[in-house]
Amino acid sequence: MIKTNIDISTTNNEKVKGFVLRDISFTGKRPVILVLHGWTSSTRRFPERVEPLLKMGYVCVMFDMRGHGNTGYELANYSRKDHLDDCLAAFDYISKSGNVDNDNISVLGSSYGGYMAVLLTEKRPIKNLILLAPAQYQNEMFTKPQLTQDEKERRQYRLQHHTPEDNHALAVIHNFKGKILLIQPELDEQVPAQVASDYLQAMNTNYTHKIIKGADHSFYNKDTNKQMISEVEKWFKKQNEN
Repeated sequence: MIKTNIDISTTNNEKVKGFVLRDISFTGKRPVILVLHGWTSSTRRFPERVEPLLKMGYVCVMFDMRGHGNTGYELANYSRKDHLDDCLAAFDYISKSGNVDNDNISVLGSSYGGYMAVLLTEKRPIKNLILLAPAQYQNEMFTKPQLTQDEKERRQYRLQHHTPEDNHALAVIHNFKGKILLIQPELDEQVPAQVASDYLQAMNTNYTHKIIKGADHSFYNKDTNKQMISEVEKWFKKQNEN
């Protein structure tokens, strides 16, 4: 596995820091997976999680959104729109890179990154969508700093049933025509089961739903993390067989 550090220009003349992982034994134009981390998280745990995919010939690109990880900046200054801009910048960086199969770009998003991955499908051509415990947010305050939003209000919103008619992310995933894998932790303490249910009901394409028994939101336990990695690997192998 070869790691190449990258800086990606985003809005307001700022940059996000990330890296590219690849297995150099594969040549030619390669399929790519863009990895999006969760809220107040980072890319730290993902190299291990994508290792089986590298061995299948995928190139994996990941970065820390502004206010997170190695990118720095003050998190309190950034909105969901700002972070979507970071994701768009990363996708565009990938599509302009050499030896990339632009018809085979997947996005893997965890929690907040899952929500961002869904929104990204509205703006860019994405083949596959992999959602790990995807989060959900109300439409309002999309352009306001995320830390100004009330956590109790957000929790209550997630406990309620929503549809594509009243939630933009659900409307976006309803219109997505690629393939989807949604992995749901059985014991998610941050994102209620109602959120996964709403996403699944909104889907209008080929999807796979897996529940990891005993897993918490971050798949912190070694065994549940290993099972999640295995499910993602099996799903990608199946896509390559079709």
